[in-house]
Amino acid sequence: MKFLASRWTPWMPAQSTWLERVILLMLVVAPLFYLSVSHWITNVSILCAVLILLSSVFYRNYFSVYHDVELWPFLGTYVIYFIAISVSQIGRGTFVSKEYLDQTRWLLGVPIFAFLLYLRIKFSDALRWIAPLIVLFSWVSSTFVMPSDAWGNRATIEFMDPLAFGFMNLSVGLMCLVIAALNLKQGRLSKLAILNVVGFMVGTYLSLRSGSRTGWLAFPFVLLLIARTLFENPAGKKISVLLFLALPLVAVLLLSSTTDIRLAAFVDEVSSYPWRGGVASDTSVGMRITFYRLGAYYFSQSPWFGWGDRGYLAIKDATEVVTFSTAYTRDFAYNALFHSEWTTQAVRFGLLGLIAVFWVFAVPFYVFFKHLRSHPLSAQASLMGLAFLMCQLAASFSTEIYSSKGMITFSVVIVAGLLADVLTDHARTDC
Repeated sequence: MKFLASRWTPWMPAQSTWLERVILLMLVVAPLFYLSVSHWITNVSILCAVLILLSSVFYRNYFSVYHDVELWPFLGTYVIYFIAISVSQIGRGTFVSKEYLDQTRWLLGVPIFAFLLYLRIKFSDALRWIAPLIVLFSWVSSTFVMPSDAWGNRATIEFMDPLAFGFMNLSVGLMCLVIAALNLKQGRLSKLAILNVVGFMVGTYLSLRSGSRTGWLAFPFVLLLIARTLFENPAGKKISVLLFLALPLVAVLLLSSTTDIRLAAFVDEVSSYPWRGGVASDTSVGMRITFYRLGAYYFSQSPWFGWGDRGYLAIKDATEVVTFSTAYTRDFAYNALFHSEWTTQAVRFGLLGLIAVFWVFAVPFYVFFKHLRSHPLSAQASLMGLAFLMCQLAASFSTEIYSSKGMITFSVVIVAGLLADVLTDHARTDC
């Protein structure tokens, strides 16, 4: 109990009400079991949003932070998907409630961000302990509690496909890496640093065990971010620290046969793709390249309002796409989407769908990069946010990262919490 209390007190507001303390505790544990307990994060986050609304009625108006017009872009981050769907449906003259079902989880960010910003919560102080526990519980669940046998030897849990399981664990693992780097920079091997090194290794291991390449491209960029930000003038000790951080990654990559096989397959399939003409074969990488080409054609036929979920059936097998794709690939994209957040939303909701994907990345990326140097006290939250988003961005080009309620809600809680952390100086309250 003393251990928990010592980590709870520093970031818990002294003048907070009992209800606010309950909400804060729930927001902290909301991400904890996302990768181990079905429906956990959506149910807890919805309850948090309801309690925030009640608290704003009876105690204080958290939404007053939005009186600051400089915060409107952040408000836009949580409503732009909803706007894109609405504009698309109006333009197409249809109403399909199903298109709103998953994406409305973005709206949870409106009360959560306002609440955390109003109370000036240092969310990263809690998340740095929670992040490694997320992947550790994920390992326990995928190994002992509810492992899925539906995907052969690819590690995942019963309620998540290996693609999502792999890149979500990797996203959290990379956050653990930057947390460990920040602590090791102080010149001491703390319990927090050890816990996060373990979290990084477990997150990377689970990503490899999932058999997915999704998000791997973020690795060198996160390492570069650490080197550039924390070790601007490398001396022997600083280089040693960086090598210490990189060694677990190198060891995992060298010892993993999965990595060798997947990388070799990637190079072979890219080099053998019929770039100069012809029908592409139905390989993993080849199909993904073809998905982009299919998406570009379907988008070009309805760029302003898109087609909705599967409205492009009439042109699915048009002459223009038959020349470079198999019927299997076209049917796969039609039934299981385009394996790209960008392509899928562009085809679904047109230009505004494409803008929505750009917006939800661009706004937090800009803020985290801006505060990384200008506000040293925000370095922790900024680095964690950038590591998480870099992996999410890398994954977005090879799968739909916002295709489920859980993935959206998890990203909303993590990013909203870290954004509120670095923006606490902007909060305007009426208390």
